[in-house]
Amino acid sequence: FGSSAIPLSQPTAPVVPYRDSILTWLLSDSLGGNSKTTMLATVSPTRSAMSQTLNTLRFASLALNIVNTVAANELRSDSEMIADLRDRIARLSLQLENSEA
Repeated sequence: FGSSAIPLSQPTAPVVPYRDSILTWLLSDSLGGNSKTTMLATVSPTRSAMSQTLNTLRFASLALNIVNTVAANELRSDSEMIADLRDRIARLSLQLENSEA
């Protein structure tokens, strides 16, 4: 999970390795997608859990730097979508004809 959080916290990271673990693959839409995400880090005050608490706090400080750019999904009418799809079919048909010639 940490190997995906590091590139997400750096705006110039080339590739985010979501497939490194099942957890990051499942959370890929929440971590780097078009959503608002809340992460909660739970820690323990006991001495026996100190190393886990420190690791959790390190990860939480790294996760604070993750920035998602959320954009509202646009709602389009059926007629607009049909017109767009017809245009796309026409463009693809032209490309297919040109590639066969």
